[in-house]
Amino acid sequence: MITMPDQMRMSVTHRLVSEDSFAEGLAERAVAELEKFLEFCAHNPDRRFTPSDPVDKAWHAAIVHTASYRDFCRSLTGGSFIDHTPPRSADEARRLTANFPATVEAMRGASVELDAELWSSPSHSSCGCGS
Repeated sequence: MITMPDQMRMSVTHRLVSEDSFAEGLAERAVAELEKFLEFCAHNPDRRFTPSDPVDKAWHAAIVHTASYRDFCRSLTGGSFIDHTPPRSADEARRLTANFPATVEAMRGASVELDAELWSSPSHSSCGCGS
């Protein structure tokens, strides 16, 4: 598994603690789950996946580090960027939320070990990756 550079990982963790009131251990676990999620998205670019709420919060915290996030995406994909895609309508938001169980099932089916506590609920913002 490819992981974020240490400085990016620490910055994202700090942002989750300071802005989203995560306990430090929970923030670290959320960042680890984000790494798994993004790597899974990178290996399945033609599918749409929905993260859990804590993973989406970690994703939001990572994206603000634009250069580091871009470089991390490129390391996962071999040169491409992984878009963080918000829904364009209420109907699409419902579809993304409904897609959450299929995301978890697909990741488990690909032998991705998920932190069950952090994958118990879909993103409240109904964001996703993929087409």
